[in-house]
Amino acid sequence: MSNKKLSLVASLVLAALASTSAHADPAPNLSSVRVFAVGSTLYDDWEYISPGAYSTSYDHGGQILQVAVLEFGYGLTRIGKMNGSTVPKIESGTVCGTPSNFTLECSAGQTVTGFMHVYDLSGYQNGTFTYETISINGGGTFYAQIYIQ
Repeated sequence: MSNKKLSLVASLVLAALASTSAHADPAPNLSSVRVFAVGSTLYDDWEYISPGAYSTSYDHGGQILQVAVLEFGYGLTRIGKMNGSTVPKIESGTVCGTPSNFTLECSAGQTVTGFMHVYDLSGYQNGTFTYETISINGGGTFYAQIYIQ
């Protein structure tokens, strides 16, 4: 996947997430976090990750490597790390629905139930990505992890 194409795909996904007309109720505790997708120039697309998967199915890397994390509920102090080093969050957007039936585009009147965060792992070719966040209203710390081939 070219840099331009991967950036365009990420931009389109996140533009769809950024609906300003969605309704926001009081912030619910976190209920789940997971790695949603891994995208890279070597794979040339986004690989969508099944819930509970420990590893990507395909090799990734190249000039661009990004990870999208799906979070239901509201978290604080979100931290993404690749091989133990903190990596930058480059985009965030809202999600509506439930962990098993959600949309990346919130329609007018829908309640925001979570967030999608995209982290930039460019410069890495493979390794372990970890994500950590603390629930905004108590409820503990949540983690997600994936080994990127």
